[in-house]
Amino acid sequence: MPQLGYSQKGCIMANMIRWKLNSLIGELEDTTKSKYSLARVAKEAEISYPAVHRISQNTADRIDTKTLDKLMMFFSGRLDRRVTVDDLLQYEEPALSLIHI
Repeated sequence: MPQLGYSQKGCIMANMIRWKLNSLIGELEDTTKSKYSLARVAKEAEISYPAVHRISQNTADRIDTKTLDKLMMFFSGRLDRRVTVDDLLQYEEPALSLIHI
């Protein structure tokens, strides 16, 4: 379910772009038969742990292209396939219309 946020005009709105980091970590663990914690992903991808944690919880406010690049390179190098933006991000149709408060 999309998370709710507030626009600058005071409307409740759903976050329609979701990170799929946890799915990729699961795929990586299945492929490598090795455990990958968020801390390990952060360290090996050279991304701060707080950023990786926010991404995994889908609470990140913005999508940073450098972080996206690092995650794509990290997973591509370990999964033996090209990981794309589509593998990391998903667009969800909003479940709610904008509601003025």
